[in-house]
Amino acid sequence: IFGGKRKYLLWSAILTGIGFIILALAQTITFTLIGISIAAAFGLTRKPLFQNYMNKHIKSAERSTVLSTVSMFYMLSMAIIDIVLGFFVDLNLTYTLTAIGIMIIAFGIISKIEEDHLID
Repeated sequence: IFGGKRKYLLWSAILTGIGFIILALAQTITFTLIGISIAAAFGLTRKPLFQNYMNKHIKSAERSTVLSTVSMFYMLSMAIIDIVLGFFVDLNLTYTLTAIGIMIIAFGIISKIEEDHLID
């Protein structure tokens, strides 16, 4: 549907960002549910995809250490980001959700992942 694995990663980031922007602008429960559905449907597919590629490209002898280290840094960064986002949500939820959406789209566009990295 998306025309390749790289394009899927790009479009899943763009659609996840759009989901957050819809959440920021939502005034009704319908648009809120649409925003949550779009953000979750495309955002939650990225982590298992990256884990699958990491499992395929990391040597078996080093896999548990590398995956554990990646998980540790992910959890540490999420703990820090959650605190920062919580502060900004207290200031203004709409601006925070819009900023998150824009950042997701921007990082998806400037991503250095190439189709060669995504070989099965």
